[in-house]
Amino acid sequence: MPNACSGRTLRRCLGSAPALHLLRFALVAAWGVLIFSFTLQTGDESAEVSSSVTDGFYAFLEIAVPERTFDYDAVHSFLRTGAHFGLYFFLGIWFANAMRPLLPFAMTNVNAVLASLIVALGDEFTQRFVEGRVMSLADVYTDTAGALLGVTLFAILQWYAFGHRQLHKEDSEADSPQGKSG
Repeated sequence: MPNACSGRTLRRCLGSAPALHLLRFALVAAWGVLIFSFTLQTGDESAEVSSSVTDGFYAFLEIAVPERTFDYDAVHSFLRTGAHFGLYFFLGIWFANAMRPLLPFAMTNVNAVLASLIVALGDEFTQRFVEGRVMSLADVYTDTAGALLGVTLFAILQWYAFGHRQLHKEDSEADSPQGKSG
């Protein structure tokens, strides 16, 4: 299946701002480094960071909603799951943003989610080799759900910002013989 750059040089495909596109991929790489910096924390380091965040959030809840009591472990689990979801929510957006000039609209979104899934699998696989950490498929599901939501919202925003006609026009130009020659 031809992509938005079929038959064109990468420079011509990226237009007059290749530095902007490199910056988009640099953002993906930087976000990946952030994710793997958390992955490489030992079990004790990870527990210390998440306990500190949970303590602060729990104290906030006690002040904000004094008439309710909250289960500390449930708050802790919610925050850890939210951290996974949030990191991959943005990873999905960064991937979609970086891939957009290179692929048709639908393929951009599918590939952004798949790329995020691959990072999530690598993230969890790496944890098998870190002291005090374990691989968790539940985390992979959470990570992928975060990426899927991020990519979906990004696609909806693109759809409304650029108009569905413009996005379809770009995709059909890439498929047409004139779009391929340039």
